[in-house]
Amino acid sequence: MKKWTFSILMLSLLLSACASNPSGISTHVTKCCASWYYESFSVTAENIPAFLGPLMVSNFSVALAAKGFQPVMDHADLQVILRYVQTDLTSASARDDFDERIAPGGEVLFIAKIEVDVRDVKTGDIIWSGDIQRRHEVSPGEFMHTGRASVSLLEAFNELLEKFPGVPK
Repeated sequence: MKKWTFSILMLSLLLSACASNPSGISTHVTKCCASWYYESFSVTAENIPAFLGPLMVSNFSVALAAKGFQPVMDHADLQVILRYVQTDLTSASARDDFDERIAPGGEVLFIAKIEVDVRDVKTGDIIWSGDIQRRHEVSPGEFMHTGRASVSLLEAFNELLEKFPGVPK
C-alpha cells in the first residue's frame, strides 16, 4: 500500500513539474531537420520593439553558441531570423459620452511570441523553425525588468534549442 501511495505521489509531482514553467514562457519546435553540417550563424531581428531587440538577439546567440556554433557578422552558414508577433487579448470596452478620464489606461493583455526561422544561407531554405511565447498582463506604469527577463529568455531559448543538432565534433 505504501508503494502504491508513493508511486501516485511521485507521478503527480512529476506531472505538475512538467506542466509548470516558472517563467511562463512556452516553447515549440515547428520544423526540424535530420542532419547537417553547419558551423556559423548570424542573427537578425525583425519587427521586434527596439528595447527588446538586443536582448533577444544576444540571448539567442548565447543559446546557439552553446550548441557549438560560431556567431559571425559575415559569411555565416546559417541565417537566424527572430520575428515578434503579438496577439492582443484585451477586449475593447465600450465608452459613452460621460466618460471623463484624464488619460486612457487600464491593463493590457496579450501574447508575445518570438518566431525563430533558421535558413541555410546557400539555398535560402528554412531548415528549422520554432517559437517561444508568453502571456503578458501589463498595467500602466509597469516596465520591463531586463535582468529577470534576460535569464528567463535564455532559459527558454536553451529549451527551444534542446534538440537542435549541434556542430559535429
